[in-house]
Amino acid sequence: MVHISIEKKVTRNLNLFNLYNNKRKELFKEFSPKESDQILYLLPWLLSVNQPSCPGFVPELKENFRVFGIESLKIMRKKSLVYKKLFKISDSDHPHLKPGKVFQIDGVYTIGSIGSIAQTSYSDCDIWICIDSNTIDRERKIFLIEKLNLIKDWFDENCKIPVYFFLSDIHDVKKGYFGKLDKESSGSAQKNILMEEFYRTTIVIMGRTPFWWVSRIPGYDYDYVLKKINEGLGGGYEYVDFGDLPKIGADEFLGASLWQLQKALGSPLKSVIKMALLKRNIDNPDNKLAADLLKERVMTTNPEDFLDPMSFTLDLLLEGLDHKYDKATRGFLKECFFLRCNMKTYEKKEGLRRKLVMRFIKASEIPKETQYRLSDFKHWDMASQMRLGKRLLQELFKFYRDISSRGHADIGINKRDLTVLGRKIASIYQKKTNKLSLVPKPTEKFNLIDITYIYKMGRWYIYAGNDRSIPLFTDKDIVKATAFSVWNNLFKVGRVRMEPNSTSVSLQEIINLSHKLKSFLGECDVLDNSPSFYLRKERIQKVFIVVSFEESHYEKDINNFAFIYKTTWGELFVKRITSPYGLQKKLKLIKEDNREFQIEFYLQRNCSYYEKIIRRTRDIVERSFSF
Repeated sequence: MVHISIEKKVTRNLNLFNLYNNKRKELFKEFSPKESDQILYLLPWLLSVNQPSCPGFVPELKENFRVFGIESLKIMRKKSLVYKKLFKISDSDHPHLKPGKVFQIDGVYTIGSIGSIAQTSYSDCDIWICIDSNTIDRERKIFLIEKLNLIKDWFDENCKIPVYFFLSDIHDVKKGYFGKLDKESSGSAQKNILMEEFYRTTIVIMGRTPFWWVSRIPGYDYDYVLKKINEGLGGGYEYVDFGDLPKIGADEFLGASLWQLQKALGSPLKSVIKMALLKRNIDNPDNKLAADLLKERVMTTNPEDFLDPMSFTLDLLLEGLDHKYDKATRGFLKECFFLRCNMKTYEKKEGLRRKLVMRFIKASEIPKETQYRLSDFKHWDMASQMRLGKRLLQELFKFYRDISSRGHADIGINKRDLTVLGRKIASIYQKKTNKLSLVPKPTEKFNLIDITYIYKMGRWYIYAGNDRSIPLFTDKDIVKATAFSVWNNLFKVGRVRMEPNSTSVSLQEIINLSHKLKSFLGECDVLDNSPSFYLRKERIQKVFIVVSFEESHYEKDINNFAFIYKTTWGELFVKRITSPYGLQKKLKLIKEDNREFQIEFYLQRNCSYYEKIIRRTRDIVERSFSF
């Protein structure tokens, strides 16, 4: 009788989860009709076919992969006809149902903001492709990796939403092993925390349902319910066991906060909300995690009352911070969520998203005037954007200091990942002599139309257009100012101006130099840098020497060099050198460290002695390296 009772309750939970999961898909389709079809249906179809004309075709693959359950979905038969026409397939009725031996992909799942109120036009989509390594050998795993890479190439060209695949073994996920830390993977910096986020935000695109989502039966723990279901008539074949959600130990929070500090360079609004959630969890170690509370609500709420996981999470953390922070800080977090979700005071399009936005706005009690200001974010002036960027950074470090001050005996992150994260964060935020700083941005990019160079009282200023309230940068050195604008992605072709001044520097030369710098050095790329760079000593990677930039083009002396260098840790430095001897000395110091770096020169083309000066500069370099 116990078996039957548990099976009935698990089946009930499964039905409730499916309703919730379908609502998430509905929200995804509402926001991105074309892209949702590609991700929810075309992706599992491509994984389940191996046709020459289809993305993901692997000639050596003799047996198909097949996403669990795809053969039983009626909608996939209809979709298959559309996809066959798209890829010009005529030799098979339904290629995803091809008979013969197949290797099963247990499930395809999203993690993150897709299908929630937090999905915006710039959201990406992280997808876990889960397999059982006990049933797929190493050779076929290599084929699957090849297949995924080919499919991703197609998605990169044809899908507006950036898609990232993470091939995961069920047994590794259960152990909390998510590979090595890189640009997209947090490695050991987040284990149980990442599992909590997965359970709380996942959409089952297709495949087995995570058993955790259906295991809630008062009076019985996860393992007991799983055991009884496995012993039952169905044997639990429709579920995947990623394990119960364990308690998150204090040792994990510091590693997770470090991960958010470096992610904040690209997504500060997202990071500040995630950091607040870390703060909520560490302040209440005995309370249930957000994922557990969300599951309870989904299983006990009227299915028609859709529970958005992101809105639920914000309500939860604001409630948790109620007695920890003042009214102003709580209000700021609400504003961050408003901006993070790209809300508008009046959402025009009817649908589920509009209901969620209106519900949040009403519950948040954000003043009307503030709502209008936030809704108009894309038109904010630079002064307002910079103030928000600085405030976000302040809040992030406030959360970090609070979390890191708890005095953990151990940190739940391996030495390699800790080294990489620590050095990345230092390269982003640490101030050093001659180093170009990064402007704190509220989003990945500023709402910037153009920039203006102004010279006054011996200093150069960069302003946003006609806005003179806050300079983006100021320094005596025009080359340093130009490098700053390029490094911070403020330089745009056709969007640079300069007010008339008494110097010999022309606007065209600033533009020419900017093009050269961008071509040779690029923009700040700390987040794109390979982790391997941070596991070795920092070295100079590129050197750019600007000769006598401020001098009149009739001058022939070369005692004025701007020495610009980029390091393997993604830092950019600008140093002034006032003599050929000083330049030679600096180059010899670099030679002692390494010889494997690129070097480039810049001199105004209209200089009367261009060839002569360039030749003399090259002579200095050659003598320094004894060529």
